[in-house]
Amino acid sequence: MEADLPYWLAINQRSSAFSASTIALAIARFGSLQNLWNANTDMLLKIGFNETTVSNLVKLKRDFSIKDFEKLSNELKSEHVNVIRFIDKEYPRQLKEIRTVVGPPLMIFVKGKYRKFSDCVAIVGTRNCSFYGRTTARHIARRLADKGYTIVSGLARGVDEEAHCGALESRYGRTFAILPWFDPIYPDEHSELAADIEKRGARISENYTKSFGKLTSSKFVERNRITSAISNFVIAIETDADGGTIRQLELANLQNKPVFVLIPKDNERAQRGFNHIIENLNGIPFSNAEELFEHIQSNNLEPSAKLSEYNLNSQLTLD
Repeated sequence: MEADLPYWLAINQRSSAFSASTIALAIARFGSLQNLWNANTDMLLKIGFNETTVSNLVKLKRDFSIKDFEKLSNELKSEHVNVIRFIDKEYPRQLKEIRTVVGPPLMIFVKGKYRKFSDCVAIVGTRNCSFYGRTTARHIARRLADKGYTIVSGLARGVDEEAHCGALESRYGRTFAILPWFDPIYPDEHSELAADIEKRGARISENYTKSFGKLTSSKFVERNRITSAISNFVIAIETDADGGTIRQLELANLQNKPVFVLIPKDNERAQRGFNHIIENLNGIPFSNAEELFEHIQSNNLEPSAKLSEYNLNSQLTLD
């Protein structure tokens, strides 16, 4: 893997131009991405790559030096950041099943002590949540973590922050932060929280560095497909009738993931979002943790193992 990793990192710079199926074809035909990188245009066209893909590869080779990605490969190793490629056995099965326009990520960058993707639950919501939303998100995350679920959220201010903290309050709680880019941490005031997450979970992204300009906002939307794909179900705490949380729930619907939504209290904005989720996104309402757990049980969504059956130390990675 190490010899080929710089070429994967290079291709990932233009992941929108190289689908996972295209990369699988390249590996089947060339044996490695290094051989793909070094192949001439005529050979690429001869074995079945279309002109657009070949043109994208030529432009990529013109714009970047592979030495830059050899340097990045060494940096990832020194920073203990693991790269899980689409072809690796550790690559989450749930991500391979993504059928959205963007498709499965070619790779994910993972830093943390826990890398099992079963029994995940996403908790999502607005950055500008009420006190009730904050306390409920934190309480539900802790209760779910107590039961053996891994809490998935996005490290943002508001609901995400409370979800991660609630998971970490559980004695053996685990949590994943799914990010639009790996470095720098966003928002920067959550750097210490990210470090805590890595000790009992992981920081994850398909992009290592931040994109700028028009691409920046798109990375927030694209990461949503990863959040819901690895999660058995999604819980919405508070949101308006439009925005990032709604986009996340729309993806969850496309991926056939159950959506549970907290019934708001004296919050006009959250009420608009609640009504939209119930009417348009197959939301299942709940008012407290007990009601949520009843829905989880009735939908056969309980974790595969109870918390008492977990030995956290045996599941944490040592690298």
